[in-house]
Amino acid sequence: MLTFSNIAQIETLFTTMEPANLAGESFTPSLHPEELLLDDVPPEPEEEDEIVSINEARLGLFTPFSDSNVPVPLAAIDAGVIDVGLSRRGFALAFKAAVVTQDLDGTHTITKIGPRVKFIEPDNRAELLRFIGRELMNEDMFVEVADDDSLSIKAGSTEPNQFKDRIRNFIERMLQLDIACQLRNGILLVDGSLTLRTYNTPQVFLECLGREAARYNSDIVGVSKKSRITVDGVHMSALLDDAPTDAGFRRIFTVDAAGGEEDAVARNLGVPFAVRFAPGGFTFRVDVARRSLLQTEDEVLEALYANTQMTLGYPNLLRLAHIHSAFTKAEIVSLQVQAVHDYGVSMRPPEDLSVIFAPFRKGLGG
Repeated sequence: MLTFSNIAQIETLFTTMEPANLAGESFTPSLHPEELLLDDVPPEPEEEDEIVSINEARLGLFTPFSDSNVPVPLAAIDAGVIDVGLSRRGFALAFKAAVVTQDLDGTHTITKIGPRVKFIEPDNRAELLRFIGRELMNEDMFVEVADDDSLSIKAGSTEPNQFKDRIRNFIERMLQLDIACQLRNGILLVDGSLTLRTYNTPQVFLECLGREAARYNSDIVGVSKKSRITVDGVHMSALLDDAPTDAGFRRIFTVDAAGGEEDAVARNLGVPFAVRFAPGGFTFRVDVARRSLLQTEDEVLEALYANTQMTLGYPNLLRLAHIHSAFTKAEIVSLQVQAVHDYGVSMRPPEDLSVIFAPFRKGLGG
């Protein structure tokens, strides 16, 4: 049975560093319930230098997946975020996460975290970002700390969408670290690449995540639903077009300026692959951080393929984590009501401009 010690850090974010004097302020829900869009969270942007280096890489030979009868435990993590509404000076966000584990006998266990609402206002923005950076092992990742301990927010951490990314990523990373410290001889599946230099996560934290997995002989595999990388100008989604239609993979050998392959280690916690998990299916970027001395990155992929059901060519465990971290419209409406109750704000109906733009209104009704 897994335990989640870092829930305390997540709980601290939602129960402290609260904005002052919200009581009585007007609160406008983001949209009418019938107009809520349950969009997927966009992936964290891949690092530009890595994109360039991978474009200059070479591809290994296509390797079809083979059968394996060796069971391994698996875990997958995903987190979701959505806009709840606007206050006079700030905004409210809701967060939800899920951890899905698969035991050696194939039994699935699902742990849900949230949903929780957090108001972001001028008087708590910097402290929130400082706390997130500190828990991710780099206190000044998002803020500058003056000699008198006053804080100023760095560029790139001020907009609502940036706060959505920072906090959602923080929740995901805390849960990933919990799993990495407990999973034995298994595979941790994460949503996205294992690029070391990202906007939301300090490199020191990802390196720590890798070390914790290594302590318990576990591997980390990152699956990117969307990717911008190319190899010799060919987009990731087309890298297996000239290969057999079987499920399989091609390793991506990145090189440094001197023509060696060490640069991949400097830019990525693992090794990138172009992978097709189902015959004729989609091609995904998959990064493999091998921690065991007894197997190669290829063998980690083989173990993942053998132990994971695929849904239209996508690992079902990650799909389940995504499903259970997504919001329903009913949940969003109830969270808006909860925000009004918990923070004492005054509900103000959102503006309905359909009468102005009808009959040319986009979406529902036009």
